[in-house]
Amino acid sequence: MIRILQKYENMKEETEINIPKEFTNKLFWQSLNPMSITRATDGMYVDVNESFTEFFGRRREEVIGNTAADIAYATSLERLKILEEINEKGFARNITITVRDKKGDLRCALVNTLPVEIKNQVYWLTVGTDISDLNPAAKISHEDALIKSLNSIKGAGVVLIRNHQKKQPSLCYMNEEAKMVLKTHSLDNLLRTLAENDSTYLSIGAKYYHVKNINNHRRSPLKLIVMERMPDTICIREKLTILDLTPRQKEIAFLAATGYSNREIAGRFCITEYTVKDHLKKIFHTLGVKKRSEISPKLFHWR
Repeated sequence: MIRILQKYENMKEETEINIPKEFTNKLFWQSLNPMSITRATDGMYVDVNESFTEFFGRRREEVIGNTAADIAYATSLERLKILEEINEKGFARNITITVRDKKGDLRCALVNTLPVEIKNQVYWLTVGTDISDLNPAAKISHEDALIKSLNSIKGAGVVLIRNHQKKQPSLCYMNEEAKMVLKTHSLDNLLRTLAENDSTYLSIGAKYYHVKNINNHRRSPLKLIVMERMPDTICIREKLTILDLTPRQKEIAFLAATGYSNREIAGRFCITEYTVKDHLKKIFHTLGVKKRSEISPKLFHWR
């Protein structure tokens, strides 16, 4: 099969391969198993056979030029099983994943993927076999239930990045909370920041997030990022720790930022209001603001 694939010479389009007729007729189009060819660099489909289009209920034109994520026939975590196997061994053999057929039903598929080089570009030839009758229904719905659980998480974003140690990492999964955060903040910038520090803080309007790497196996191609939404007061205290202020000035800055008046601050520390004003002058100068209402906005753009 490798020798046959290596006979490819001409490209129809950027995303489609001109497959030799003898291969197409005998091995590809007439196969009873769903088969596909995808580009290794980005996972884009360049061709699929009739069994593939019949099983998933998609026209060939709808598939070519898209990725598995676009087609959404399997969850991100399911596709990662294949990708991790390829990253580790250079191929994927007998990987069991859950897919959705043309009726939307969950089916259990046995997948084999072989990377092949065509005109100095690597592609994946993938063959799937429906083995649903050999697997319990509980196993089929396991990953689907996991994705639904991740999507239902409130107050925390979850992001999975593949090949994070390479120049071109790819986004594999993110839940709804993470999608909202990444609409405002660039994923590339976030990854660069987390490469230097284990965690950072982000502000989205009136919401604040503590973003951190979750340690996993050092050889794993996956990076797990958790975005934990934090109460405003906790975030303000965290931000104040990086400022060149005395401990007393940081406390006064915190109280001023959270709505305390000079009199209330003076009473809490048993000092005069004039002393509070002197501390605030130093705080305003350090932050580059002119009034207390500007403290919080300035703090969350400090980094």
